[in-house]
Amino acid sequence: MDAHVEARALFRDINDRQGEAEAMHDLGNTLVTARRHGEAIDAFTRARKLFQGIGARAGEAMAWNNLGHTLREAEEPLRAVDAHTRAGALFRELSDHEGEAMAWNGLGLALGDVGETEQAIDAHTRARDLFHELGDRVSEASAWIDRGAVLVRAERRSEAADAIRNAQELLRETANRAGDATKWHNLAVILRDMGRTEEAIEAFGTALELHRRGDDWYETGRTLNDLARAHHDTGNLAAAGQTYAQAADVYGRARALTEAAEARALGERCLSHLGPAGRCEPDSQAPPTE
Repeated sequence: MDAHVEARALFRDINDRQGEAEAMHDLGNTLVTARRHGEAIDAFTRARKLFQGIGARAGEAMAWNNLGHTLREAEEPLRAVDAHTRAGALFRELSDHEGEAMAWNGLGLALGDVGETEQAIDAHTRARDLFHELGDRVSEASAWIDRGAVLVRAERRSEAADAIRNAQELLRETANRAGDATKWHNLAVILRDMGRTEEAIEAFGTALELHRRGDDWYETGRTLNDLARAHHDTGNLAAAGQTYAQAADVYGRARALTEAAEARALGERCLSHLGPAGRCEPDSQAPPTE
């Protein structure tokens, strides 16, 4: 992080606005990884203004798009809608179809957050179609997953099931990479929300295997945490408690102390409700999910 700050200062000193903007944008990405979303929003905003000032439209579009994703993480979905809309318009002006597809998908996520279901579905559909035309099967799968999540929330289960099936087929066609872990995680969440718990557990397992190939401990902890919830849904509190404990340890490695404490407490509560077969006692109260 210090390197990005020093690079930005150096570029500013030599009046290299392009270099300064790129360094600021890189700083924003680093801050996102560190989950310092407020500072990341400021960095992407500064980068966007610098790119705009020198007429670097591609850089400005990417800064708007990353700003939109970060605003969603910071629970500011209305501002995220505006950022992704602006990014999409710029990408279209540049005939950057990949960028436009990313902006549509980000817009769909933000629209879903504010309850604009039909608009969100339309945005994810546009993203899916563009990714398909580009031959980007992994990103197409991601658009199917995100579209499916909106459909589940709208209680349109049949359409959601179709989206899940298409996403699964696409992901299985591609070589599993560490970068695909989040897609498998998101797919697992939808399966769990639809009551397809055993399939969700399998998908969480795939996501976990892929996360462990990288070094993103926070996301690994998040996957373990959601996997524990899926085990809990099946009544297997022994597996749930053990998996929450693993999540707590991994969150600790990521220095996510609040999440670690919550996972550890949930694990202890699961294990305290065990019956003789390692499952929930019939008369016990299930530990609350986070």
